[in-house]
Amino acid sequence: SSGQEQAVLSGQQAHIFITALRGFCVGQGASAPPVSSLQVLEGIVVRSMSAPASDKEARLCLAVLGEFASDPACPASLRSVLPAPAEENEARSQKSQNI
Repeated sequence: SSGQEQAVLSGQQAHIFITALRGFCVGQGASAPPVSSLQVLEGIVVRSMSAPASDKEARLCLAVLGEFASDPACPASLRSVLPAPAEENEARSQKSQNI
């Protein structure tokens, strides 16, 4: 065992993690997110985006992540890991449908 395995957070744990991360790392005077937090966040994003459409917990998680990404105070280091906000995704899909 290399010690590199990542625990998979439950849906509730993922929401708690996202809320805590946002509280500590977004806003004036906030701490920069540790690399380990970015790795956990990336895992949450990947799992949520790859979940089936019927997974309500994953859909809720994606909505929360989208709100997080659209926060003007969200630092670039976090925004680079987060999915694009819903408005941007909708605009992209409308553009692709119009082509």
